[in-house]
Amino acid sequence: MDINDKRAAYLKVILEAKGFNPRSLSLKVGSNPTLVRDIILRNTYSPTSKTWDKLAEVLGVPASELLSTQPETGTILPEVTYLLGQLDPSVQEQIVPQLKGLLAAQEAQKEE
Repeated sequence: MDINDKRAAYLKVILEAKGFNPRSLSLKVGSNPTLVRDIILRNTYSPTSKTWDKLAEVLGVPASELLSTQPETGTILPEVTYLLGQLDPSVQEQIVPQLKGLLAAQEAQKEE
């Protein structure tokens, strides 16, 4: 998997986490309806930096994050949201107490 494959896969994760589908995101950035689909399916060789900037702006993430394919500090929320959304509701409910426990442990550690 090359960097463009990783960028395409990461773009898909972010757009889904933000509630877009490829067509709606393409239209929101003012492009043709198949732009994002073509990027994800790798039907386009290499989008311009202007295209990445527009996508990042609409998605509310830094362009550098889309281009590096890694969440920057504090912006991992879209990926976590996407992953949680893939779990059954009963599993999601099991995770909430675990997250609260992690938060409590973090707060206790700060107080020490």
